[in-house]
This record gives sequence, structure tokens and C-alpha cells, in this order.
Amino acid sequence: MMPRKSFSQTSVHSKKERRAQLFFNGTSGVVLFIFGSILNGSIYFSFEPVFVSFFFIGLVIAVFSLFSLTRFELSSFFFVFSICWIWAGVAAIYSLYAGDFLQNHLDAAYFFKISSGSSTQDFGATFFLENGGAILVFRYFYDLFYALGFNKSPYIGIALNVSMVSMAAIVGLRMVESVFGNDRERAERFIWVFSFCGIFWLYSSIHLRDATILVFVSILFLAWLRYMQNLSATNFFRLLILTVLGFPILGSMRREFVFVPVALFLSGVTAFLFSSYELTRRAKLILGVLSLGLLLSAYVFLETQTDVLEALEAGKKTYEGISSREGSSDSLGNSIIVNQPFPIKVLLGLAYLFLYPIPFWVGFQFDSVYPLFKSLHALFMYVFTPLCIFSFLHFFKKGFRIDSQILFLAFTIIGFALSISYTSLENRHFGVFLPALIVLSLIPDLTQFKEKYVYKRLLFLYLCMIGLIHLAWFALKFVL
Repeated sequence: MMPRKSFSQTSVHSKKERRAQLFFNGTSGVVLFIFGSILNGSIYFSFEPVFVSFFFIGLVIAVFSLFSLTRFELSSFFFVFSICWIWAGVAAIYSLYAGDFLQNHLDAAYFFKISSGSSTQDFGATFFLENGGAILVFRYFYDLFYALGFNKSPYIGIALNVSMVSMAAIVGLRMVESVFGNDRERAERFIWVFSFCGIFWLYSSIHLRDATILVFVSILFLAWLRYMQNLSATNFFRLLILTVLGFPILGSMRREFVFVPVALFLSGVTAFLFSSYELTRRAKLILGVLSLGLLLSAYVFLETQTDVLEALEAGKKTYEGISSREGSSDSLGNSIIVNQPFPIKVLLGLAYLFLYPIPFWVGFQFDSVYPLFKSLHALFMYVFTPLCIFSFLHFFKKGFRIDSQILFLAFTIIGFALSISYTSLENRHFGVFLPALIVLSLIPDLTQFKEKYVYKRLLFLYLCMIGLIHLAWFALKFVL
């Protein structure tokens, strides 16, 4: 079990630490929100985006207040919302003034058109369409604001995405509390890392479905962590209900994600069996039988639902084609990875998820905001990945004799990373699991000089490796 301490035990001694905490007292969030509101209002020449953002802020606060929203969670939510709101304004500049092809003609345009337009299909018919769950969520708020006299403009869906990503930050904080207790330092570190993740900026700023998926996947992770923390009947039934609901909900948002609840269940059972948590023989037998039953059910489902398999295979080929086209210009690695045998493709694809794009500057252009977010995410990963490596060093040093929650997070992250590296090679798909990885990255105690020193050494070595990779790209591109 990881050491737990209360917020009251966390003291702030240095001026540097006191200045850092100012970012979580709400003041910085207000300043950033005002800037983002001015930016969005100026771009759309309207106060409507600001009113819509206020509505979603109030809605999220009202919902979480039912579950004892703390002051720190409130200020953290506002901080994340404000940063994402600014980036939503940047994305709007690309869409309205730079002719962003992806936002105006591809997936983002599709979601806006089908969500904001009138539909003759009922709830059930829409829900079971591909992307139907996300479309219903978008459509509900477009219709609501239209009834209130607002225009059906993309900023409604974008503000919804911003609020969804910010909600995921609150869920993530509760994951941190479940694993580490009321550890203020780790909670603040979680918000810092979450707030500067380029993939989350992408989720919030482009009219796509990923933000909605992010929230539900994070809630599923939280339900598992809380059940592992306290094996009560109440937590079990909450987990059971969310797992059952996860199949239709995630399947309606992205069809291949219908298997996420199964993967979480298998990871949870494996974590219980291999962790230091004491389980009776009867409990282990029950978990084993449930695992076999779930595997058998999944097998029967796959055998009978050929359309699902065909859709998954078609999606795999589609994303491979997209990856090849994206990599054909400046990015290194796509054409090499896609056509490799299974073991090599998985290993190279895993590295690709954490390094893409190479070179990192390919997204710094004015054609589309999508590659810009990917490049910014690459810079984020250069700093974040060494922290993840440090966490896994802790993990292996203890020889798996650690808490079931940590094992669960590690198993799920490794499993999803490997599966995505083999299928889509799209780090946007991996992004919905990043809150769990961020929680896992909090294992090192960076308040300790020795731990911070090791992280700095790992960061230096990792950046040196990144530099060598870019030199190799330069040699292949311009010399050889």
C-alpha cells in the first residue's frame, strides 16, 4: 500500500512552493478564464461563447457538488477549464481564419453537422449508430441552447468538450486520493501534468468525441480503484453497474472501445491475484470463475457479432492508411512500423505512441491546429515520459509485491498501449487512458531530494536520446 497522508500534514516551507500553490487558489484560473473569454468572444464577435462557458462551469459545479466537491477540486477544475478555454480560442482562429481542413471538412465538421442539425431519428436509433452516444450528448446541448435563443454554432460543442476534459481532471484527482490518500503535493502535481497535456488540449478544442469518452473511461478507472481501496458491497455494485453500462456507452462512442470494460475487469482480477493484498481462497476462486466467464462471454460475442469484427478490422486499416499519409511528408516512422511483423510492430508502435511526431516541429504551421496539438503533446511527453519510466522502476524494484491499485493501473496502461500500438498507432486514442498513467507517474516522491535527482538524471538521458533520434531523422532526410 502506498503511503497516505492528509492535506494538513503537507506543509509549505519555501517561497517557491508558496508561489506554486497560488496557481491553485483560483486567482490564476480567473485571470486565464478572462483572457480565454476575451479571445473566444473576439473571434466569434459575440458574447454567446462566454455565456455558454458560464453555463457549463455552473453545470459541472452543480453536478460535482452532489458528491462533496472540495475547494481544491473546484479551483483545479477552473484552472484546467481556463487553460483549455484559451486553446479552444486558438483552434477557432485556425478554423475561422486559416481554413483548417480537418475542422471544416473532416471529422470535426461531421460531428458538428450531424449534432447541430435536425434529426428524424429517435433516441434509440441514434444511440446505436456509430458515434451515436457522443452525437446524442452534443445534440442535447445544441437543442437546449437553440431553445434558449442561441445560434447553433461550434462553440457550444467546443465549450462542452472543455467542460468534459475539466470534469475528467476532477475524476483524476479522486483517483489520486484513492491511491495516495490526501497527498496535496501529488494532487497538485497531477493537475500540473494534466493541465499541460497536448492531447487534452486537442480533446477540448476540436469538435470531436474524445472528451466524452475520456470522462467515462476515467469514471470506470475511479470505480475500480475505489473498490480495490474498500471491498464493500456498495463499491462492488457501483463498479458492476458502471461496467455493465460501459459496454453500450463506450461502444456507442467508439465501437472498438466496447472491449474496455472487459480489459479493465481482467486487469483488476489479475491485480488482485498478484498483489500483496490478502484474499481468501474462496475469493480467488470466485474471481477466477468470473474471469473465465467474462472471457467466454467475450469470445461468444465476437463469434456471433461478425459486423463488430469487420468494423474493427476496417478501422485498423483506415488508421493505418491515415498514419501512412501523415508520415509520408515529414514525420519519421509510419511507413517503417505499419508493415512490420506483429512483435516488431508492437514494440516500435509502443515507442511511436510516446515519441510521435518526429521531428516534433512538424505541427508548427498554419494549415491545421490538429498537428499543432500533436507537436505540443510531443514536447509534453518529453518531460512526462521520464517520470513514467521512474514510476515503473519503482514498480519493478518491489518485484510486484505492491498494492493492487498500482498493479491495476500498470496492467491496464501496458495492455491498452500495446493494443493501440498494434491497431491504430494513434496517440489520440491512447489519450483517454492518460489520466490513469498520470496517476501512476505520481509514485516517485519528488519532495525528496534523492527522488528529484533521479528524475532529473532520467530527464537528461531521455532528452539526449530524443536529440539523437532527431539527428537520425536529419541524416535520413537531408544527408543519406
